[in-house]
Amino acid sequence: MVHATQVEIGGRTLVLETGRVGKQADGAVVVRYGDTVILVTACMSDQPRETRLLDGLESLRPEDGPLFLAVGVFDGLHRGHQVLIHQAVKRAQDRRGTSVVLTFEPHPLKVLAPHLDLKLLTSFDEKISLLQEMGVDQVVCVPFTPTFASQSPEEFAQNLLHNRLRVKEVFVGEDFAFGKNRTGTVKDLQRLGGRLGFEVYSIGAVTHRGEVVSSSRIREWLMAGRVREAAGLLGRIYSLEGKVVPGSRRGMALGFPTANLKPPVDRVVPADGVYAAWGVLEDRIEAGAAYIGTQPTLGPHERTIELHLFSSHSDLYQKTLRVGFCDFLREEKVFEDEERLTRQISQDIQQAKSLLHAKPRGILLGLLGEDDPPGTEGSG
Repeated sequence: MVHATQVEIGGRTLVLETGRVGKQADGAVVVRYGDTVILVTACMSDQPRETRLLDGLESLRPEDGPLFLAVGVFDGLHRGHQVLIHQAVKRAQDRRGTSVVLTFEPHPLKVLAPHLDLKLLTSFDEKISLLQEMGVDQVVCVPFTPTFASQSPEEFAQNLLHNRLRVKEVFVGEDFAFGKNRTGTVKDLQRLGGRLGFEVYSIGAVTHRGEVVSSSRIREWLMAGRVREAAGLLGRIYSLEGKVVPGSRRGMALGFPTANLKPPVDRVVPADGVYAAWGVLEDRIEAGAAYIGTQPTLGPHERTIELHLFSSHSDLYQKTLRVGFCDFLREEKVFEDEERLTRQISQDIQQAKSLLHAKPRGILLGLLGEDDPPGTEGSG
């Protein structure tokens, strides 16, 4: 069930939609402004209610009709991915078929190049929640193993796309590669599709304000603290979710209580520093200031993510919290004493309040601009 909730932010009323998409009581919280999805919490159930998740190569039902397939890892589900997937969804709707996303778990580079220690932009659960919001009918998750990676391009097309999925049309990015050692190209897939009876469409690179949208560029910008620019390429605010854990209580002692998260080991964590941020807790969203770092002024400490919520001081321990990083305020630095640190934190909070309260619409849309919602820019 989806219902609207009105929230006051800086004297303005923001309408949020929350909907439970899991079979269990746990679900995803979807934050919208108008028709634009700006933040989605991870679906806590492993099978959303509307988007059917097929674990591995489970056969599709005969009544599913012709399949229109988008293939890719889709880490981050950024603007480029959105354009590609929307093509498959629209074709399925127009042809009375079923839109399917074929993705892989774990990320292929985790298997093929584990030494790179790739950090991800989305968790698997978050990816499924986002795909549901995009209107995808079914998601096929293929376990990416060395055995799967060793098949030839011909085997991939014959065994998976034709024999198992019996696809009608396939949508891939222009740089799509498949088969052993990534030897298969888009042209190879089009040739194989012609022989096996399915069409293949290549979607060109998508640009946003002159920048080619890519997962690698988004990772680069996040790790440099450029969360505003990253949001533009993602089409939504970048966020991290986790259980609130006990902290050192140093923030409380300074007069600024925080909810603390351990940085996820497999996710991209923005650069150390202070950010204007939103916190999503259960079915509400609150403005705040986030800090990432090791608290060098107060002594050695493990790296943490801390969120000071402006209007909430309740105990959040063990509750699930999502932190959306809206704008970078300053780098982490060492202060001469706690008094100077306290004074700076007060300034950080005032700056974050001014930013978030003055422009809630722009911030919540990831500062995308009113005239270019996700998926509207041309590709090239």
